[in-house]
Amino acid sequence: MNEQDITLLDEYFNGLLPETEAAAVRRRAAEEPDFATEFALREEMATWLSHEPSRKAMAAQLTQIGPEFFGTTAQQPLQVRTVNWPRRAALAAAFALLLAAVWFVLSPRPSLYQQYAQFKPLKITQRGTADADQATAERAFNQKNYPEALAALDRWLIVQPADPTATLYKGMCLLELNRPAEARAVLQPLIEGNTALRADAIWFNGLAYLLENDKNNCQRTLRQLIPDDDHYAEAQKLLADL
Repeated sequence: MNEQDITLLDEYFNGLLPETEAAAVRRRAAEEPDFATEFALREEMATWLSHEPSRKAMAAQLTQIGPEFFGTTAQQPLQVRTVNWPRRAALAAAFALLLAAVWFVLSPRPSLYQQYAQFKPLKITQRGTADADQATAERAFNQKNYPEALAALDRWLIVQPADPTATLYKGMCLLELNRPAEARAVLQPLIEGNTALRADAIWFNGLAYLLENDKNNCQRTLRQLIPDDDHYAEAQKLLADL
């Protein structure tokens, strides 16, 4: 590729060429292998943000760019040659963009439920008390050992069935164990009752529907929250995301 062709491609991809000259560029891209390679690279640079490339396409592009950028192949030793700095800058930018695309596509992304299911630490034990089930539930929940926490909360709720905090956190355990219908059944009495945890129960009840991808019931539930309630601001953000 000479400087004239590089300038020509710059003008083409910046929309500066009349249609007759642009058509000539496309014909060259269809007929000349070297020109076609450069054209494809520039086209990828110009359009990669407008679509999500597949893994195979990105892998092929990286394979193609690697030898071009570093000046070597597996069969050809590294050679010292004249550096075309504008060309190298363009290739470096394309390489960086492709690496970013690979990271974006391959990195695991949290679900909407995972983004909003944030739990405060459980504080259920009281000074001067030494109930084993309370202590176990608190430790296990805060360590994200939800099966153990659920078992301990169940034992404690046999002794203190009206404990709203234990009931709420039992619902949270069930959510994290992917048992949303059971979580709603546990949380419903808190929603219907007159406790300080009613807004928390509504919020996590909505998340139970979200876990099932039931957006309609999730929205209906979250709209029960009023501006003075806990989780109201979070609920508005989640409603906007649905």
